[in-house]
Amino acid sequence: MINSKLKLHGLHRNFLSFSLLAVLMVSLFAPCVLMARAEENPVSIDVSLSLQTGGSGFAIPLQTIVVTSDLAEQYGYTDAYNGGQVTALDAIVAIHVLIYGDDQVAINNALTVIDDVNAYNNGFVTNFMSDGWGNFVFFVNGVLPIDLAGEVVLQDGDAVQFFVVQDTYMWMDTYAWFEYESVAVDTLTVAVDEDFALTVMGAWFVLWGEGYTWDAVVDGAGIVLIDDATGAFIMPPLVVTGYDGVATLCFDTAGTYVLGAVDYDSDWECPLMSPWFVVTVEEPQPTVVDVRVDARVEWINGPQNSLFITVTETFSDGSTKVIEWNGLINNNAAGTYVVGDYQVFVNTKGNTQIRECYIVDSYIVV
Repeated sequence: MINSKLKLHGLHRNFLSFSLLAVLMVSLFAPCVLMARAEENPVSIDVSLSLQTGGSGFAIPLQTIVVTSDLAEQYGYTDAYNGGQVTALDAIVAIHVLIYGDDQVAINNALTVIDDVNAYNNGFVTNFMSDGWGNFVFFVNGVLPIDLAGEVVLQDGDAVQFFVVQDTYMWMDTYAWFEYESVAVDTLTVAVDEDFALTVMGAWFVLWGEGYTWDAVVDGAGIVLIDDATGAFIMPPLVVTGYDGVATLCFDTAGTYVLGAVDYDSDWECPLMSPWFVVTVEEPQPTVVDVRVDARVEWINGPQNSLFITVTETFSDGSTKVIEWNGLINNNAAGTYVVGDYQVFVNTKGNTQIRECYIVDSYIVV
């Protein structure tokens, strides 16, 4: 998770004029020109979107789509930038398009937004996915914005997570994420048969916002596989976290796995807003188990001869790698030469003899 708070910047205009008429002309026509330009030249950015609608999984699995700054306006909604910036409201409309397709009537029936510039809560979503008021929450790059959706500006590459609230009585849904070695992560690469420990962290979303500082480990959280095509949680959990919120996992087959977290046997008894965590499991890389070095000198008519050095690595899987080096040396030369990741010392005699040849231990890099 990228714990970065979006900051909104007000648009300040300074008008310089030499007459009252010029001021009036700018005041009357500038807003119209700005709106027209925004509609004619919408901004397009890549946004990662996901939607969890309950304890069984994601209705919209995590995916990256192109969102345009006029998407909300295309469906009859208005954000604070009149289509000039991509906002969270555009992302909300995009989620509805993914669910309902390009059916404006269905989308307008499912999504209601206050559109009254005189209202304090102009741009407030009062109906989301046809479930009514206050039934959802969204996070941008792991942070719950404190502004209305139509005021939150999105940047290229942002991740927006949508969650339909499961606990509509006490509002104790818990936003969850994984930590690996005390660092919040959403991807991890491990080797086949490698044990790795994840900590499930959580925070009640009602406490999030500016100045948020509280979080805690989640005991009894079930770490589940997620079907990356359908978004469904695959039960039962692979493991369940202990009282310290930690569980250890291991995969015996290479591949890519998506993990989530559910409230399974927790003292919290709070629904979890699941992370979308990608684990890449790779075959272990073979290691060097033996290194041999050989050198020979070929006589050349003149003051120098040609030195050939060969380093042969043998790996744990039985494979070998040959590294070769060649260069000119003086008669009776002795020196250290760089051969791949190795420093090789060679001491010669006459034109073709090798006195000594070995790898300098302190320089071995394997």
